[in-house]
Amino acid sequence: MMESFVKSLIVQDKLVLKKGAKVMFLKNNHENSIMNGTLGVVVDFKKDLDDNGPFPLVQLMDKRKILAKPDIWSINNEKGTPLVSFEQVPLRLAWAITVHKSQGMTLEAAEINLSKAFEPGQGYVALSRLKDLDGLKLLGINRMAIEVDALALKADQRFQELSDEIDSLSESDFEKEWKCHIVASGGTTDPNEIKKQKAKTQAKEKKINTYQQTIELIKEGKSLHEISEHRGMAITTIQGHILKISDSYPEVNIEAYRPEDVLMDRIQKIYTEADNGNEENYSPDGRIKSSILFKELGGKIDYGTIKLAYAYLDI
Repeated sequence: MMESFVKSLIVQDKLVLKKGAKVMFLKNNHENSIMNGTLGVVVDFKKDLDDNGPFPLVQLMDKRKILAKPDIWSINNEKGTPLVSFEQVPLRLAWAITVHKSQGMTLEAAEINLSKAFEPGQGYVALSRLKDLDGLKLLGINRMAIEVDALALKADQRFQELSDEIDSLSESDFEKEWKCHIVASGGTTDPNEIKKQKAKTQAKEKKINTYQQTIELIKEGKSLHEISEHRGMAITTIQGHILKISDSYPEVNIEAYRPEDVLMDRIQKIYTEADNGNEENYSPDGRIKSSILFKELGGKIDYGTIKLAYAYLDI
């Protein structure tokens, strides 16, 4: 299932990038105003604020620089429990892409060649990816590219008919239809009931800090992977959370996430030897820089696991 799931994704299971590579974001990120299809160039590789990484630093066409951190793709069952998930940096090389693979993307600019289009609607799919015509360079086109699928044309005509029917409704008729739809969908139009539901929702949505959310999942006995999937965060981020929790919430039992003893012994030995008072070896939190241990471990242990191990070291 995992193999077929990964093959169905536009993201690649192995991503190789270098400085100067043209890349495309593959997921919407409203916080950073990034859309599926946003283009940029890799200008560097840096760690995030939790010292995870390094990750690609991408300069967008508007000159903003965004650190592209891993994201999660998953398939959930009807209860919302993940059946399979895949973690990867949401980027791919963007020198060229097929019309089919571009569906759902929003592009600032593109060179498009439709001279070999072979299905009605391909031209629309390609051209509608662009925000405006200023970013378009059309290299070729044929008749098929601009034809409209007959089924799509009929559907459009029906939508227009339904729209005309709605426009002909009076305000009272429209409100009556709206209330019937709400009730038929399992909702309510009772003002008192709506007020109660709003109060419940607001109480549930009362924000708690990100570490407290992770703590609740730890107390539920969730595994590292389950916490990562539940919160929609990279495993390396959750590993960083556990380190922070060990510092700020020492009463929380995190023993279930301790790396295996053989690895802990190696890390403890390297850490002790590096703890020599040289200021250059220390991070702002007073610990030995994880990059030193990463190098001493031959690059075979990722930064997230090293940071997690810090929570259990005898320092």
